[in-house]
Amino acid sequence: MMSAGGRNRSRMASSCDNLKGENEDKEAARAAPPRKSSSPPSACTTQTAPPFLHSSTAASASSSAPSMSASRHNHMRSSPTSSTLLSSSTGASSSSSASRSNSSSSPAKRMSSLPHPNLLPTRSTQQGRTLQQRTPPSERELGRGLARVAEAANRYRDMKNIICSTVRASVSELTAEERSLILSAFKNMLLPMRSSARMLREKELIEAEEERIAHALLISSSFKRIRNEYRSRIEEELHLLCNEAIVLADALDASCERIENQMFLCQLKADHYRYMAELTPRVAKSPFNEQAKVQYEKGLELSSQVWPAHPLRLSLALNFSVFCHENLGDTKQAVKIAKRYFDGAVTNLSDTARSSRQQRSRILDVLAENNSSGIEEGSL
Repeated sequence: MMSAGGRNRSRMASSCDNLKGENEDKEAARAAPPRKSSSPPSACTTQTAPPFLHSSTAASASSSAPSMSASRHNHMRSSPTSSTLLSSSTGASSSSSASRSNSSSSPAKRMSSLPHPNLLPTRSTQQGRTLQQRTPPSERELGRGLARVAEAANRYRDMKNIICSTVRASVSELTAEERSLILSAFKNMLLPMRSSARMLREKELIEAEEERIAHALLISSSFKRIRNEYRSRIEEELHLLCNEAIVLADALDASCERIENQMFLCQLKADHYRYMAELTPRVAKSPFNEQAKVQYEKGLELSSQVWPAHPLRLSLALNFSVFCHENLGDTKQAVKIAKRYFDGAVTNLSDTARSSRQQRSRILDVLAENNSSGIEEGSL
């Protein structure tokens, strides 16, 4: 049996051990660096963590202490620093998740206030059709668009084939754009052919004159034969293209009843008869010249039904005056025609449409030059 003094000494020893253990725990807590929270502090940091987090933290702290006795484990409390940090991080994470949920739900609230797309009013065009119900372009509109693309790419043969097949496919009146495309396609194809054939013919005439003066053969006959064959091939291509334009005008004559279209078809045939007559030997010029003169006179007779400053009327007058000067050799008649139609257009300029003023001004300038200083190459 232990005496009373021994029991007192054992109680004092155990209490000293307990105090020593608590002091060691406090010193270890001070020496450890504080844990930083990854989330910024917020107003929700005063919230406490759930009870199961405190119990798990206390259990982990007790298991990490080295060689603790059972009595020290019973008296040990969780560190206030670790529990405070845990509660603050938990509160910050809960506040950030709450703010994310609020921000994600705000677009939905805004969208819920908008009306349904099927209930929105649809705008209408002047014709009463909605913008979503536009009619697709017709085959003729697509053909005109493709012809403009070929013209921009300088593919005039493709342009000619496209616009000719387009206007032949549907029986209807020609538009101003289609007339311009037809004229531009044939003109741009014929222009280099006319220049080449005319240059070769002039060169042959100059060489023949030089040989006549020198009384000698300056160029071999074999080279002349080859060059003449080459020129004849160019002229044949020109004749075929001119015949194609005349055939197209005859095919469109039945479907075109407007005065403007009738004047255009007369000019198309007359111009291409004139081109064939330019490069034809003098003996065979008469048929082409007669046909060209008939078509020019017919077109100018029809032009009396339109206003005097109409671009088609002025174009017919200009080309007819050039034809009289170059093909017929009648300069007096050419100047008379240029003066008559120029004066008639100048006195009626107020009737000219604004869209055709540029073309009209160009034709009037050429007519004025032809009237004042003689006829020169200025036809369209």
